[in-house]
Amino acid sequence: MKIYDEKNKKMVVVQQCDVCGESVKLQVNDVQLRDGVLSANWGDASSVGGNVYHLDLCHDCFKYALSALREKRRSLAMFNEEIDLPDEDFGRIDRPAPNNK
Repeated sequence: MKIYDEKNKKMVVVQQCDVCGESVKLQVNDVQLRDGVLSANWGDASSVGGNVYHLDLCHDCFKYALSALREKRRSLAMFNEEIDLPDEDFGRIDRPAPNNK
């Protein structure tokens, strides 16, 4: 959830978790980082009729959502040997190395 400046409607002054209301900013060594986003954009042909979802998540709520998805995958794989169990990197995409010039 984004809260905008009253005078400048394009400037976000506070960004809160859509689940718990905490800040989605994470402070690491005096650097403020943005936390998780969960989003989906379902096409018109899907059963949800073109709905678009966007949730800003704090660190704890993102970890909770990821944990719930890992558990769902484990339950599906429990009796199906063709499904690999998720590891610690489940859902993670490697970021390219910073370009140090």
